[in-house]
Amino acid sequence: MLASVSAELLADEVENALTSVGIEDLGGRAGRHEWGYVEPNEAAGELLEEALEPFLADLKRHIELELEIEALEIVKGILIGLYRIRDAAGDVLEWVPDFPEDAAMTVVEAWETGRGTKRAGRRRRRLLLPHEFVEKALPEWREFLRRERG
Repeated sequence: MLASVSAELLADEVENALTSVGIEDLGGRAGRHEWGYVEPNEAAGELLEEALEPFLADLKRHIELELEIEALEIVKGILIGLYRIRDAAGDVLEWVPDFPEDAAMTVVEAWETGRGTKRAGRRRRRLLLPHEFVEKALPEWREFLRRERG
């Protein structure tokens, strides 16, 4: 059963998941291996994507079930969590400084394009991220999100 979603609580979970990826995790993934060399920034990106994946999967599941209100709260929660870590220092995030913005675009695209699929012979309307939310919760990403989305 799917529970109601709180954007703020989810933002805390996203922030915790991403900032919990430690240097020791990076050390185990980066460097020389029997299959070759893995750059630290590549390994860091993979680790962060893996930490974010459960949240994206939950978003996609809610979209597929047409739970619009809950899906939008998930989008908001993930974006707020990513926004909070945009200037994180002293950890794996320093290896991929563009991760929060890149991941934010992945989330927005999943929300906007996932809504436009055909289901039961009808086309669902495409919903955009509310401008008021971006203005209030993500002010430093306002121009970035507008530019990237066209």
